[in-house]
Amino acid sequence: ASSEAEPEKTESDPETTEDDTRYRRPRRKQKQRSPPPRPHFALTFRDVEDTVPKFDGSGSMPIKKWFQEIDEHRALYDWNETQTLVYAKKSVTGLARKFLLSERGLTSFRKFKKAMIEEFDDKHCAADIHTVLTNRRIRRDESAYEYFLNMRELSLGLIDNKSLMHYVICGISDLYDKSMLCGARDLCEFKERLRSYDRLKDSKRKSGNTPSFVSKSFGAASTNSANQRCYNCGGDDGHRAAQCPKPKRPPGSCFRCSSLEHTIKDCPIRRDELTSTGLETSGVSLVEPVVAAPYVVLVEFKILPNNRVTAILDTGSPFSLICERFVPVSLRQPYDGRVNLIGINKSP
Repeated sequence: ASSEAEPEKTESDPETTEDDTRYRRPRRKQKQRSPPPRPHFALTFRDVEDTVPKFDGSGSMPIKKWFQEIDEHRALYDWNETQTLVYAKKSVTGLARKFLLSERGLTSFRKFKKAMIEEFDDKHCAADIHTVLTNRRIRRDESAYEYFLNMRELSLGLIDNKSLMHYVICGISDLYDKSMLCGARDLCEFKERLRSYDRLKDSKRKSGNTPSFVSKSFGAASTNSANQRCYNCGGDDGHRAAQCPKPKRPPGSCFRCSSLEHTIKDCPIRRDELTSTGLETSGVSLVEPVVAAPYVVLVEFKILPNNRVTAILDTGSPFSLICERFVPVSLRQPYDGRVNLIGINKSP
């Protein structure tokens, strides 16, 4: 017989086994794994002030777009509400700064944002943006891609990509090479074509294929000393007024004969010289043709004697003068030929 009595087993209590003891053991609470802590950088406003855009209230940047930039910086640098309010206020300049100094009670970022939007939220009209994009042309000191970015900023996100690409192409003055920009299917392809266009222009500029518009005839280095004219006596033998051997001409006198009674356009000596050479003078002396030589078209008519020819010549100009009697009556513009005569004291 065993010295220790075994516990009585009842029908309601099943036998206790090792497995039952293991499962009845209280479970330990599993600790939830927390995400790794985000690294905190000791950043001041001086470190990020160049990345935070300035807002001056002039309308160059919409107020809602500026707050989008602030929210992105807030999420990036993990700013709290107080830091966001302080950094946003330090980024306000110009007219918006004056408004901010006149307001009181903007102690939270929510109040600050609400007050700024109510004051500077300008509803931009699409027609005004289209007018600005139409008048904006590429500058000499900006590349085609830089011009595209400036146009995209001016559009304020209110213009579709097709219209934006159209305005960019129209704003480039190069009629020959800008054809490579046409036909882009989307904005990514259009950007690649802009970069290719810039590379093409740079290669042409370096190779010297860019046409020069500087006229040598107007340069100081190309002036021949033999063609210089003296402003004292009018001589063209190469001497100047400081070395002129003749007496000094009185101020306001004729440049040709030094007379104080007339100017050079009314000088009789000059008129006689022009008459002898077959040139007549009017109010302005015409020495060279107004139209350059490559654009002058000489037309010669050989008409037999005793033959009369009536003809109208097309000069190629968009404006032409013609006698009224040569215009058919059916094409003439009607006009009111009535004249109202009024007597004394407006009596009819």
